[in-house]
Amino acid sequence: EEVKKRAVRGVASLFVRQGVLRFLGLVGMLFLARILSPDMVGVFAIAHFVILFFEEVSSLGLSAALLRKKENVTEIELRTVFTLQQSLALVSFIVIIIFAQDIATHYELDGSYTWLIRVFGIALLLASLKTIPMALLQRQLRHDLVEVSYVFLYIEYLVCSISMAYMG
Repeated sequence: EEVKKRAVRGVASLFVRQGVLRFLGLVGMLFLARILSPDMVGVFAIAHFVILFFEEVSSLGLSAALLRKKENVTEIELRTVFTLQQSLALVSFIVIIIFAQDIATHYELDGSYTWLIRVFGIALLLASLKTIPMALLQRQLRHDLVEVSYVFLYIEYLVCSISMAYMG
């Protein structure tokens, strides 16, 4: 009965989270669009896309493997997934650092924007640290905490992005 209640709350919190994140995303992009020039909004979007791409590539479904496991997850499995996840994130980060200039050239960006792509690479490293805690919360059917944390992470992202854009 408790599992059923948590599952229903999890689905409800997922819908609420999606609505809140879409609203915050719209408001955040409106602020960024007012602060940044149209060219810079495009550069920001390209850098964001590159990082999201590498974030998906570097995850390789490792957290999903932890979620699908029927038995309790062991300490060695958690350590293995963490090590693999961080290794893949580090390799992705190194690829981003090495090829930032080529990525900028591919999108016809001024070479001075390669720093933005590299800074977003650091965000990739930081984002990879949430994989294990989120998987453990999901295994415990604590979707309410997962959704709240995603909302706070997104608010933090918007505050940082808008603040940095405002500071130039």
